[in-house]
Amino acid sequence: MLYVVLLLKLTQGCLNHPDYPLHISSRSLQTGPPVPEPDWRSIRITPYYINNTSSLGDIKSTFIPLAIEFYKKVLKIVYNGDIYITSSTCSGIEVPDTYHLTNTSTDVIILITYDENSETGAWAQPCECSEDIGMRPILGRMHFQGTFESMTWEQKQALCIHQLAHILAYDARLLPYFLGKIGETYGIDQVLGYTSRRNSQISYLKTPKLIEIAREAFQCNNLYGLDLENTFSEKSTSLHWEKRIMNNDFMVADSNIYYISYSDISFSIFEDSGWYQVDYSYSNNILWGYHKGCEFLIDPCVEKSNYMFNEFCNTSSSISLCDHSHTFKGNCNMGIQSSPIPAQFQYFSDVFIGGNDSFTDFCPYVKPETTGSCRDIGIENTIINTVDYGENACDSCKCLEGTYVSQFSTMSVHWHAGCHQITCEGNVAVVHVGGEVVFCDPGGGEVTVRGYDGYLICPSSDVLCKDLPCPFACYGNGKCVNGQCDCYSGYSGLYCDSGSMIRGLEWIALVVLVVN
Repeated sequence: MLYVVLLLKLTQGCLNHPDYPLHISSRSLQTGPPVPEPDWRSIRITPYYINNTSSLGDIKSTFIPLAIEFYKKVLKIVYNGDIYITSSTCSGIEVPDTYHLTNTSTDVIILITYDENSETGAWAQPCECSEDIGMRPILGRMHFQGTFESMTWEQKQALCIHQLAHILAYDARLLPYFLGKIGETYGIDQVLGYTSRRNSQISYLKTPKLIEIAREAFQCNNLYGLDLENTFSEKSTSLHWEKRIMNNDFMVADSNIYYISYSDISFSIFEDSGWYQVDYSYSNNILWGYHKGCEFLIDPCVEKSNYMFNEFCNTSSSISLCDHSHTFKGNCNMGIQSSPIPAQFQYFSDVFIGGNDSFTDFCPYVKPETTGSCRDIGIENTIINTVDYGENACDSCKCLEGTYVSQFSTMSVHWHAGCHQITCEGNVAVVHVGGEVVFCDPGGGEVTVRGYDGYLICPSSDVLCKDLPCPFACYGNGKCVNGQCDCYSGYSGLYCDSGSMIRGLEWIALVVLVVN
């Protein structure tokens, strides 16, 4: 079991869970000749609440059921009949008699516990895998603690989907049992690798579908694996992506993210386990680092105080900028830290200056303003300046930067971000500024606007005309198709929020919750 020690990953501040053993069971249930074709069916996940979980509120009543329904749509398993739990304990708690040594008509049982009087957070891990079904997990524990009142709808949904992923595939102890195309186990050396990159020792996953999708997403044909979070610990077996590379993906360790992405990269691990068929229509392409090449994965984010990719920044927090998705106005999170930044993450001459987020290796990037949503779906109403900048907030609006200021304004020309409606005609983006329109070159560049001094910077059409993930993942009430929510029966609205339990739109809370 030496590989467990080598695999353990944890990010600073993550909730630790004890290193409980993973139980392997076998009953040899197959009788008669083998089934000619696998019978793939939607996965059935059964939750069981162990203790007084009533204080979990909507985590229990809404978001755990939504997460279970999410995986029911996304994942299929080979049906082998009932499962049979042989383990008497699961991550330190007793398995209820209801499920112990009993045939149960489900595919996975999740034991859910809650501690109201502890630091807010959550963790999850698998407890038992069945040898009869290719070592697929059939039992796990999901633990919540503290209060989740400050979290938004989007964050709660991602929290529960994230935790279930740890039981289904994202746990280091499961990696040696991942299956190849003919049912052979890969072995740990075929799944996990180690190297030195960006002045740090890192570990990475290197499974086939992951490499295929990530190479296309980052446009890096030499990619041989994707980095896991870069701080080691012997206190957790949970696997997370390195946030500096996968910033707002649902499988990073930090929940202080917004516009959460359910990427095809993260979905690929379920397929690569060999246990699941995956419906990728419920996933989306990454935005962060999209088509930035191998350099984005290898090189420092900032060199000689200059940012190397436009996902990052190096300016004062007082200057308005656009975030990486170009859907929010925000500010660079660069600041003075309370202690020297670790040497490998020092990008500026002052060892105290860097990004405020340790999960991104202290790389500074634009964090949204609570009033900065160009689509006007923020927790606060979007503030726009129609007089000086000709701004607008709408579903098709995006964020652009420049020095442009109305010739009727009392302001002088200065750098700022602004929200503007974008319409795309083929690969040409049309930007609406006040009552004027400008046409952007597909490759991007500076344009001037009639009636405005200064200039506006057009990103490339790949940015302005690219379909984006649907906000709030369509509230779990629809599927995102070409950037638009296709609502299920009984739901309607731009984001499928009508006809459901939703009470208003919100996207980010100014809290930091780390998920393990």
